Amino acid sequence: MLNERLYDIEYKLRNYRHPCNRQQYHETKRQIETITNDLRHIDMQLKEKVVQNINIQSPICITPLSPSSSGYGSDMN
Repeated sequence: MLNERLYDIEYKLRNYRHPCNRQQYHETKRQIETITNDLRHIDMQLKEKVVQNINIQSPICITPLSPSSSGYGSDMN
């Protein structure tokens, strides 16, 4: 699904033509806004997949730190 959208965006960018008049300018502007929105959406999807695939394992410490043991004890006064 993402690949298809990326290919579609690539196709649009390869076929980009500089606008010759005001109407073409507005059409092109809308197309670029659509491409930008699509890329942002794809970026968010990829970030979500990366977060889902990250498996954080900490062999050092699995218990939460108290404010005093983490060095923030002086901030609580």
